[in-house]
Amino acid sequence: MTTPLGSASEILTAWHNDFSQLEVKSWSYGMTVMLLGTVRRFDAETLVVANDGGAFHVNLNEVASVSAANAERVQVQLKSGLEIMISRRPAVI
Repeated sequence: MTTPLGSASEILTAWHNDFSQLEVKSWSYGMTVMLLGTVRRFDAETLVVANDGGAFHVNLNEVASVSAANAERVQVQLKSGLEIMISRRPAVI
C-alpha cells in the first residue's frame, strides 16, 4: 500500500491487524479533540479510528508531513495545519 505516511503506514497496519487500543489527539488553534478506539479502516486514502460512540476520519491525501513514527506513536501534520497524534495504549490484562 502506498500512502503519504511512508514508514508510518507499517506501524498503522500492525495496529490495525492486532486490534490495538489507540488514543487519537487532534489539535489546532488551541482546540483539542480526543478519541479512544481501534483502527477500523486503513487503506491508501483513509484512516478511521473508531469506537462504539464515534469515529475519527483522516483523509491521507491531506497529510503534509510525518513528524514522529515509532512503535508507540504516529504524529502527522495535515496541509490545513491540524496536528494529529495517534498513540498506542498499553494492554489491559
